[in-house]
Amino acid sequence: TPQGLQIAQRDSGDDSLYRSVGPEAIEDALGAALFAAGPLHDGTIGSTENLAGAKVDRIRAFAERAFRPTNAVLILTGNVDPAVLSDVASRVGPAPDPSPEPAAAQTARAANDPLHREGNIAGTGLGWVGPPITDEASATALDFVADALFTPKTGIVAKALGNNKATVTGKFVTYRDPGVFLVTISGDGAEAARPIVERAIAGATTPMAPDAFEAARAAFVYRLLGDMATPAELADTYGWYTIEGDAAYAPSEGGTQGRYFGLAAKLTPAAVAQVAAKYLGAAPAIVTVTKSTPRPTGSHA
Repeated sequence: TPQGLQIAQRDSGDDSLYRSVGPEAIEDALGAALFAAGPLHDGTIGSTENLAGAKVDRIRAFAERAFRPTNAVLILTGNVDPAVLSDVASRVGPAPDPSPEPAAAQTARAANDPLHREGNIAGTGLGWVGPPITDEASATALDFVADALFTPKTGIVAKALGNNKATVTGKFVTYRDPGVFLVTISGDGAEAARPIVERAIAGATTPMAPDAFEAARAAFVYRLLGDMATPAELADTYGWYTIEGDAAYAPSEGGTQGRYFGLAAKLTPAAVAQVAAKYLGAAPAIVTVTKSTPRPTGSHA
């Protein structure tokens, strides 16, 4: 309804404003630096103008395409009664669309020139295209690299920064095809922090010492298990990997005996360095975000 749209626009605007002042906004801008076309190119943080201009009919048409029963994934976690599972499994939905709409392809951006954006935060983003989710071993290796480098306080980058006050984040995001490795540098000291971050990433292409590697892997597994301590966290993790097309690879599938943790146990310093060299050895896509200049609200005679 029009009234519902107004409420949604207000709430979405508040959420976008909140997300636009943190490192996530730089990650979002990296999509355009990495891809010439595709969902990630446009980002997920909506502008006030676009949200205000959204029309009910257009939103309804999109919802009818996106939220079809055949697109749905139901995740149940926690103390679930088996009868509930049986009830869900017995339901028969409508026949699948014989010609479903194909997924939008991600088209890599050919130019490596840095992009410049304005926003509510100032900083730099570095991005690399990574492996698809089907390359499970490489995806696991880059998850490990991101954890070892960018864990707050104890990661390699945090230790190298010392007293530098920059805010640095790094993560590998597992997508269907391709995944992306995203790094953001913002806050006081960001300019001085960038070469430190770049050296740390380059260092990931050299095998770690065995003792340091084993300690880093144990910490990686511990933190990952800690991120799946509640039913909601389990559902979120399982749902993500299911939507991306590889439910069996989800860290929450099978626990420490599952496929993901099995691959983590097989990582070696040489294998991790080889994956890092393959995907992080090339020059990154770069986006520089500067703070927008406030527009004057009026003039006085």
